[in-house]
Parts: sequence; structure tokens; C-alpha cells
Amino acid sequence: MRGGEEEEEEEDVLPRWLEGDSLAPFIPASEEMIDGILKLAQVTDEDVVLDLGCGDGRVCVEAAARTGARAIGVEIDPVTADRARKRAASSPVAERVCIVEGDAREVVPKEEVSVVVVYLLPDATEQMLPQYHHYLDSGARLISVFWPIDALGEPSKVDQERRLFHYVKSPGMKKIT
Repeated sequence: MRGGEEEEEEEDVLPRWLEGDSLAPFIPASEEMIDGILKLAQVTDEDVVLDLGCGDGRVCVEAAARTGARAIGVEIDPVTADRARKRAASSPVAERVCIVEGDAREVVPKEEVSVVVVYLLPDATEQMLPQYHHYLDSGARLISVFWPIDALGEPSKVDQERRLFHYVKSPGMKKIT
């Protein structure tokens, strides 16, 4: 990892995911995926990146390390959230990364968010639509990893190779609450 974190052995979190209230299993983002997210969202040091379901925090740490952005990660699984906090704390950008243990459906950051990253299952996306609209209405750019969010309409940009979908508030966007 470029953010100062050595790779650690990944544990199998599938059993915890199946038993919990998670919106998706933890799937670590690759360097290539992180590159694509930051490029497609055009993240800069002026941005606040919110990763809903941040897993081990690597997107948050890398966003801060590579662009100078501030980053907030929300993770429901306590073990994985602790791993994310440790990754952030041991990185050179610790002061620009905050990891919150909580449910992405309920946690709303106090500061204005300009980029939202989600890597959630399609069923979870339906549950998250009110939150997505909240962020889009406030001017945020939303990046969905792997699955398009059909209820938001056509994405404004797509990275087909990495399966990244970029959304912004558009005049024709239908609002679902």
C-alpha cells in the first residue's frame, strides 16, 4: 500500500457477514480499483471522501495519501472497523482519516461530503437510496463499485474496465425515498 501500510493477511469475514447486519461482505479494494475510484471521481485535496462500508479502510487511507483529501470511513463490523482504524492510525495521513464504527444507513457525517464511495450489493443499494439522494442533493459525486445504481438513472461517467459508475445530481434524476 502506498499509504504506509504493509499488507496484512486477510481473514475470512464471510461468516461474520452472514450473521450480521452488513450491507455487503468485505472485499478488499485492489490498487487498480482505488486508482480508478480516485481518477473517476477526480478527488483532490479539497474533497472529503466518504466510504460507506469501508472495510479495512484502504480506500480512505489511499485517498488521503494520494490526493490530500480528508476521508471518513463507515464500517458496521467491529473487527473490520478496528482493522481500519489501525490502518489509518499507522499511516502518514492519520490526521486526515476518520473511521466510524456504525451502520451506513444511520451514520451521517457532520462535515460536508464531496465524494461518496460504495461497494455494496444491489439489494443494499435499495436500502441506501435516501442516503444517496441526500449526498447527491448536497452536490457530492457518488462512485458505485461493480454495480450500477439503476434507480439513480444513467451514470454520468463509467469506467467499464474496473466496473465503476459515477453519479452526480442531474435534472432528470428521479428521487426515491
